[in-house]
Order: sequence, then structure tokens, then C-alpha cells
Amino acid sequence: MLPKRLYVMSMCPLLLAISGCNGSPPSGESSGAGGTPAATAPVALTVPAGEYKLDPTHAILQWSISHMGVSNYHARIKTLDATLNLDPANIEKSTIKLVVKADSVDTGYAADYKKTHPNTGFDTWDAELGRSDKFLDGAKNPEITFVSTKVEKIGDGTGKVTGDLTFRGITKPVTLDVKFIGQQARHFMLGVPVVGFEAEGTIVRVDFGMMRDALGPTAKIYFNGEFLGPKPGGAASVPTPASQ
Repeated sequence: MLPKRLYVMSMCPLLLAISGCNGSPPSGESSGAGGTPAATAPVALTVPAGEYKLDPTHAILQWSISHMGVSNYHARIKTLDATLNLDPANIEKSTIKLVVKADSVDTGYAADYKKTHPNTGFDTWDAELGRSDKFLDGAKNPEITFVSTKVEKIGDGTGKVTGDLTFRGITKPVTLDVKFIGQQARHFMLGVPVVGFEAEGTIVRVDFGMMRDALGPTAKIYFNGEFLGPKPGGAASVPTPASQ
């Protein structure tokens, strides 16, 4: 089950969702005649089709889980990679694959873990959470993956992505709610198209073989990231730490 409060993944992300859809007027915006909402310009993906790679310097994957019904415990995953095959003209044909390093957990644990847990076989709480078979099981299953099987355009810059989540050696379908954040035809430093999405959903962690205990049976996950598109000439974009 998740490490004292964890759960992850996936992945998310993740991600893709939607293209050309009409944006709703912000709350309080004036309406057209007769109380009808004023027309707004359509929001559409204008970046080119192709393979987009996640820029890890501008991405986050985190989870939260109920801890004894008292608080919601949060943590994040530090190492993740994703490939988005984007079809702006037909968003439903787009696909995404996310790969997460299971033991790359960052909880910000503030105490001396060895001192408070003298019988643990791990030096840190993050290491136990990420590698123990009680939690993320990264020692035996080092990767958590999410591979999309269906992309649905919902509207207003939103969509749903369903995919197969493989976690702790078990594969089950998961659906994420996705929101389009923004796009640029040319990254100001890298010279390639860039697009951003966020995704969130809920995973039933006990379905993946985790224990039932003081932690909640489900975990919420959240992903937000930028994807770098094809270089001029059609070559795939390769994210680098230099992208700021």
C-alpha cells in the first residue's frame, strides 16, 4: 500500500486531452443579448503533429493519500519520462506513454528516519517507500508505466485519457481528467513547438496489492508538464536540462 501515505502514478500521466474547443467565459463575464453567453474565440491546438517528449525540468507528478483520516499526505516522483504522439487535427488519435522510476520518491521527510525506525532495512523513509514490497516495490518492479488506450475530447479545453497502468507488477485501466494549459509554435530557447497539459485522477491502490490499513484505499495523482515537439525537418525533439 502506499508508503505511509502514498500512491502514485502514474502517471500519469497523463496527459493529453484536447484540442479545438470553445472556451467558456470567465465567471462574471458579460453575456450576449437575452442572457446568452457571449461568443468566445475557439481554443485550438495549432502546434504541428508529431512526437513530443516531456521536458523533465518543467514537469511534476505527485500524489496524495488520506493518512489516518486526519490529513492528506503528499509526495512527488522525481524521475519520469513521457512520449506524446500528438495529432492536433484528430485529438482522439493521439497517444501517450509515461514511465516513472518507482524509487525516485521525494517526501521531504524531516525526521531522522534511522533513529525513529531502528529496525528498518533502509536509510531513509523515501528509500523504504520507493523500494519496499510493502509500498512502491521499486526493488522488484523498478518502473511504473501508463500507456494510453483511449483519448476523448470533452470540450472547453478538457478531455479524458484512459490507459493501462502497470504498478507493482499489476496492470489495470485508469482514467485521467486532462486539461490543456497552453502552447507555443516556437520555444523561445529551443526553437521547437511546445505544448502543456495537466492531468489528475484517482487510483485504487489496494487493487494493486497494497495493504489495507490506516491509509485510505485510494490515492489522488496530479501531473503537469511541458512537451517539446519535433525539430525543424521532422527530427524528434530531445529535452535537455538546459531548457529553462
